[in-house]
Amino acid sequence: MSIFASVIAYLIQQVSVKRIGPAKTSLYINLVPLFSMIMAYFILGEVITLPKVLAGFMIISGVIITLKSKKSEVKN
Repeated sequence: MSIFASVIAYLIQQVSVKRIGPAKTSLYINLVPLFSMIMAYFILGEVITLPKVLAGFMIISGVIITLKSKKSEVKN
């Protein structure tokens, strides 16, 4: 099962690199822990605690800030 998940993740990453480029793809890789937490909640019944929610917001904020800074670099 883990081999299947690894192969799918690798293929999605390679398609993403081809379509949006390696720089943007590397930003979205930072969302993996967030999606892992969400999937663990639904599949394994894990409890989502306040620290996990705060960490999720930090991850999303970091990706958004980085994307906005990349856009401003392109404009200049």
